[in-house]
Amino acid sequence: MKNKLVSILLPTYNQQQYLKNSIESALNQDYENIEIIIADDASTDHTKEIVSSYIKNTPKIKYFRNEYNLGRVANYHKALYEHANGDYVLNLDGDDQLIDNTFISDAVKLLNDKPNTKLLVACKQFSLHDKIIKTYHKVDKLIAVISGLEFVNGISKKYEFSHLTTLYNRKDALKLNFYRENIISTDKESLLRLALTGDIILYNKIVGQWNYIGTNDSKNQSFYDSTTNLTWITNVYVILKTKTTYIKATLWKERMKLLYAPFIAKSIKNQKSLTLNQVYTLFKNKIVLALIVSIVKITFNKLFLRKNK
Repeated sequence: MKNKLVSILLPTYNQQQYLKNSIESALNQDYENIEIIIADDASTDHTKEIVSSYIKNTPKIKYFRNEYNLGRVANYHKALYEHANGDYVLNLDGDDQLIDNTFISDAVKLLNDKPNTKLLVACKQFSLHDKIIKTYHKVDKLIAVISGLEFVNGISKKYEFSHLTTLYNRKDALKLNFYRENIISTDKESLLRLALTGDIILYNKIVGQWNYIGTNDSKNQSFYDSTTNLTWITNVYVILKTKTTYIKATLWKERMKLLYAPFIAKSIKNQKSLTLNQVYTLFKNKIVLALIVSIVKITFNKLFLRKNK
């Protein structure tokens, strides 16, 4: 059987500092049947020149440049729906890189051996101010197959996932309208919805690295961005409550709000005040209690640290 085609999506905007690492990490994969889709969202730096130096040496790279800046999520959507042809897809942002050259070949083999699985989730590390911080799944085995329901229920408690280390089925993604929400966690919203349609493979190996460069959207959220991002919790909850009991689904939703509330608290702190419309937004999203708990927890931790200095 012919090896299935894997599309490595590489959406980028003004990320020339890390772009070479991202491209070369994709090219260094030992899996031969890949296409590398570079989706340039009208960068104003030297992205085009950097990519041009690679295109002439390999047919694996396909370069698409938007006439104007679409924004991160729209660029994801366009790359997947208009440019990708693979059976499987991996999204590698311009500030990401793969650090395991066998990841794609290992992942495809595992997915082929388990045809009922919807996606494979491996582990990442991230570079923060030149310090490498490792992220693992809390599972004992190198490889584990679990239900998507179990995975979603245990997200951020027992299990984690990263966009850059998750290989997913393209046709299934298209059916679910991946990257439909223009929010920071559009990847989480899409991938967790997909997970709830079947089983997933956990691959307990660090295969990718995310580089924090100070301008990453997930770490720089405005009040609007942070509150709009709650959409991912609501959308997953709507599906989750059809798969489990109402009480379990509701407890999951509230736990997710508690985990996410610090991002909203930080955005409020950064702007130093709230408008009446913003207060209304907090009540409308039923995030006030989680926000209060988060602020109390942050304050207590600061006092505890001061006391123990």
